[in-house]
Amino acid sequence: MERLSHEEMDKLVEFPVTLPASGKHSIPFSYASHVKYRPKELKCEERSTSARTGEFKKRLLALWWLNDEQPVPYAFRIADGSVRSMDAGCLGMLSLKANPEISFSLDTDGHIVAVSPAPATVAAWVEYKDLLLKQVQPAI
Repeated sequence: MERLSHEEMDKLVEFPVTLPASGKHSIPFSYASHVKYRPKELKCEERSTSARTGEFKKRLLALWWLNDEQPVPYAFRIADGSVRSMDAGCLGMLSLKANPEISFSLDTDGHIVAVSPAPATVAAWVEYKDLLLKQVQPAI
């Protein structure tokens, strides 16, 4: 597996948010391991969902709304300048289903460069949009 290059790191989009810890599980956006994945490299555990994956989905939706309903970059910077990348396990659990909850934008080598929630996922959560946006705590 490849890591993001220095050139890719220099071009990352910045979201004016923080991604604070919530609940008992870790934040499903990595601080350090910025490995690039292809969809075929993702795995899905037997369980259908988890608290961590649910948290990932909610934050992905919030970032998607903040990004004017455009695909959310796989890796990005947050308000403090730190780089975050999406959790491969969460991506696998949401994409490798009979009815995937997300879709991918890929580069020419087939690596995931951005993620969008599926229309059905958006429809299921749209009434909670304001609450989800508050959970990413926009930096002021």
